[in-house]
Amino acid sequence: MKYTDIPTYCPKNILPYRQLCKVFVIAALCMALFSCSSTKIGYRFLDNWLRWQLDDYVDLNRTQEQQVIRFTKEFHSWHQTTQLPVYVDFINQQITIIEKPSLTPEDIQQSLDGSYELWLASALELLPKGMAVLKTLDESQLAQTIEALKENEAEFEEEMVSKPLAEQHAYRQEKMTDSLQKWLGKLTDHQHNLIAEWVDKMRYERERILQQQIQWRTDFAEAMAMNRNSGEFKERIRTLFVTPDELWGEEYERYIQDNQQQTLLLLSGIHQSLSDKQRKKLIKRLVAYRDDFEDLSDDI
Repeated sequence: MKYTDIPTYCPKNILPYRQLCKVFVIAALCMALFSCSSTKIGYRFLDNWLRWQLDDYVDLNRTQEQQVIRFTKEFHSWHQTTQLPVYVDFINQQITIIEKPSLTPEDIQQSLDGSYELWLASALELLPKGMAVLKTLDESQLAQTIEALKENEAEFEEEMVSKPLAEQHAYRQEKMTDSLQKWLGKLTDHQHNLIAEWVDKMRYERERILQQQIQWRTDFAEAMAMNRNSGEFKERIRTLFVTPDELWGEEYERYIQDNQQQTLLLLSGIHQSLSDKQRKKLIKRLVAYRDDFEDLSDDI
């Protein structure tokens, strides 16, 4: 499985780009897992949020809107009934793991693989419903979607690719620091040093990410030009939205793997350096999310 440099369990981080995946595939689990200041409030509006995200890419006609409303409500009900209890078990497992005195990179990878399995269940549930909507897009709507993807690429290029390397270093260090402090509270000097060392060891090849975004858009446009009732179309869309890593080139694969390994080493070092206060804060937050998920799964 592929992960980037953000130390959360949100599977959005499996993909180094923002594509339509965040609408049909990633949005649900990320909304549920650790992304909302009020989990209960955010989760209850999950189906609405999915539709709002879709609006960033395409204007639907009335029939399509009703189709989306129906399938997002169905997905929300399925997710609340079947997935939240699984999340509760998963968080309990993570609490047990965090209480260990040390974790190897392999231990952390196993946890991330577990979060990927949670994400995959939602992805596969959403995929046929999202694909049914994709089949109905006319040429104008497809052009609108492609243009939105191009705008995402331009934004990424401006914000991430075009900036000097020193700014990219500073940005990555700030994002990692903020993310860890959200979970652990104030970091020690040693932990700040670990982050700084991690930043220096990471590969900064944002041009590769941008090229991968462009390639994804190109592949998506080609898929949408196929017979949308064919098995080939179905398989192509599944690959693009669920397992896009199958389309990565060898160099890009190596780039992702190198950065992934450096991040696992960082998280292992951070865990080993946790103070009692930081560990308690981390576990307290996980317990709060677990309790919210338990309440939400019972609130049917």
